[in-house]
Amino acid sequence: MSENNNQREIYYSLFGSSTLHYIILILLIGSISFTLFHSTLPIIKETLIEGYLEGLALDSPLSEDKERIKYLDKLVNDNRQNPTKVRDIIFYYTNWQVIIYKDSEQEGIYWFNPLMSLSMPILLISVLFSLLIASIIPSKIGMMSHKIEREILNTLDILYYKINNKYSDNIKEFEDLIISMDIRELLSRADEWKISHDDLIYLRDALKWKNSGVTAKIINSLSAIKFYLRFYFTDKYSNVILGLVYIGAAVLIIIIGLRGLKFIPASQPSLVFFALGLEFTVLITYAFTVIYSRSDNDTLFNTATPKSESLPLLSEEFGNSREVESLLRAFLKKK
Repeated sequence: MSENNNQREIYYSLFGSSTLHYIILILLIGSISFTLFHSTLPIIKETLIEGYLEGLALDSPLSEDKERIKYLDKLVNDNRQNPTKVRDIIFYYTNWQVIIYKDSEQEGIYWFNPLMSLSMPILLISVLFSLLIASIIPSKIGMMSHKIEREILNTLDILYYKINNKYSDNIKEFEDLIISMDIRELLSRADEWKISHDDLIYLRDALKWKNSGVTAKIINSLSAIKFYLRFYFTDKYSNVILGLVYIGAAVLIIIIGLRGLKFIPASQPSLVFFALGLEFTVLITYAFTVIYSRSDNDTLFNTATPKSESLPLLSEEFGNSREVESLLRAFLKKK
């Protein structure tokens, strides 16, 4: 079997993510979210509420702190509620009684739901760290490393085809050539091949990541993720992310509107915090798609080659062009 067919077999094996990939990624996101949430709550309580806002956070109904009991009783008296009932609804994860600027004219009392308020920012940070870790661990269990290696192979094949108008019989030699280039040779080759300088730099960095050891992979993991964002994610999901931005803005407008109409009490701002966190999360995600996407006039590798000639190893949904179909048939016959 030729090396070209062998490369295609590798690509086919990388095409779909396995159940194990999803399980590992979900476990990473869950464990990092749990750790971040428990690490963030003391910071919010001690630094933000009790420090910056000169207040007090009642986060436990069993607190033996006399000062906290005093303000809990104040809350009960101000709201004319049963003391036992008020103490019962205070819960560390979902219901804090927060007093800000205590013993001053600006003193305010609020109910704060940490889980709702912090869920979206913590989820965003957890996903980013999880993807970073998943780009370092082996592709058999790491979803990001699996996807990055797939796109590297696909991109090499597209590039070689654009340059030589045929598929490579030894893609490894072509890969080694790109890795060995210094910046001067890389720019010269980009001009010779009539491709974008940036695209070739991203590809070279991703190839160095692919062929490096664990330590170097950790150092170069951001380069690999940037490659994936530029060559796959921004093209495929930019419209989806933009749609999520609009959805987040709609949710924020509705919640702020309800707050303005006083359907959401001023003493319970957690839902507003959630909406702000949601919009912040989708805007940050969209920012990454904008930063690493190509301009509207650029195509893959910034060439004028018609799209029908820009053939990946396995176009989207196995491709729509006749040449991809012919290639697959030839491969199956050889098998």
